[in-house]
Amino acid sequence: MLGAQAPVHSLLGHVHGDCYERLVELARLAPLAPAPGGEERQPLLLDARGSQPVDGVIEAFARLDVEGRQRAMAFRLELGRSRKWQCTALELDPALMPD
Repeated sequence: MLGAQAPVHSLLGHVHGDCYERLVELARLAPLAPAPGGEERQPLLLDARGSQPVDGVIEAFARLDVEGRQRAMAFRLELGRSRKWQCTALELDPALMPD
């Protein structure tokens, strides 16, 4: 999605409402895709951690290596009525956003 390799709709059902709209917007920008003319390197997951502030909620972050630079993303997962986890919030390091 954010690296322009998978369609956003593949997450339909795993991402909730406004967060899905945000993901659609971000996917158009492809902030994790290689720079034009750059190496075809995939972002590398360096670290991921989370906490559970209340039952049924996980707030997490991931630290990524994107073209040799460390970047971050944060997200919130909530356990829905159907007992499936859904992403309800997503934030990216501003440096990941194209100019």
